[in-house]
Amino acid sequence: MKALLPAFIKRYSMNWEYLLVPIAIFIALLNALLPAALESVNHGLLSAASSGFGHSFVIWFCLLLAICLCRDSSGRSHHSDNLMAFTATSTLFERLLTALLIALIMIPSASLSWIICALLSLLWLKSLTRDSRYRRAALIVFAIAIRDPSCQFFLTFFADQILSFDAWLSGLLLLFSNESFQIESNTISQDNGYSLLILTGCSAFQNLSLALLLWLTLSLYRHQEITTNDGIRAALLIVAVLAVNGTRLALMAINKDWYLFLHDGDGALLIDAFIVLFALLCVRSTSHENQIPQFKQAHFVPARTCLFYRPTEPNRQDQQRCYSAE
Repeated sequence: MKALLPAFIKRYSMNWEYLLVPIAIFIALLNALLPAALESVNHGLLSAASSGFGHSFVIWFCLLLAICLCRDSSGRSHHSDNLMAFTATSTLFERLLTALLIALIMIPSASLSWIICALLSLLWLKSLTRDSRYRRAALIVFAIAIRDPSCQFFLTFFADQILSFDAWLSGLLLLFSNESFQIESNTISQDNGYSLLILTGCSAFQNLSLALLLWLTLSLYRHQEITTNDGIRAALLIVAVLAVNGTRLALMAINKDWYLFLHDGDGALLIDAFIVLFALLCVRSTSHENQIPQFKQAHFVPARTCLFYRPTEPNRQDQQRCYSAE
């Protein structure tokens, strides 16, 4: 039976309490992902699989990379990659908080499970050393978990400001067209009666959160830390995503054909591909600080590398997409 267990579980099978926080994080992730996944299966297994089981493929991809980091750490003998760190360094308050969060996992709420997962990741993250692969995996899980409640918060309390910004940005691009447009709040209208109503499902905020999550995950998977130059790359990614989404909304506001192509047709897939491409291009390609000089390579055991890749958001916002009217 032990041969079937992951390496890190085998290593600490006699000290199961050291796995408490990672197991709790796994259960919280499961509780957060399952509701949308089960709902999508009701529409057919094939349809559910093609839609990412109610979540963006970026979420599944990022989770896979986090798992790869943990599996790679399990086979290393470095003391920094130590699952016992949390139990050894946590305070009484942190242990009580962990117990409370584990108890709250029993509440069947996806949003609450995301928050619990983020908090547990922070608790585990606090105890891991800077160069630990487990630490990078915990950071990725924290970013995945905090994205959903953050999006819900901002799109609930600042929806008017976010959607008005999307409409304003699209209006700037529409200045280059020959048509006359009127922008009022989150609505773009033409004199011929055609109008585009921008709702949260089509906001740049959703695409931006996924693009940044993908960029952060790939950066942490390839490198030990995020540098100042990485921050500049992230800023360029934000500009690129805003430009792509603004162009999309501007074209959708021109006529019904553009709307159908970019909202429900192949154009939507093309926009997603561009955003993923920009995220990939903004990832630092080399890590000079991690390179080992040639004459020292004989003193190091080569690290195993995982050749897996992986790319979320429940599809609950279908009713909140943009609408066009003539």
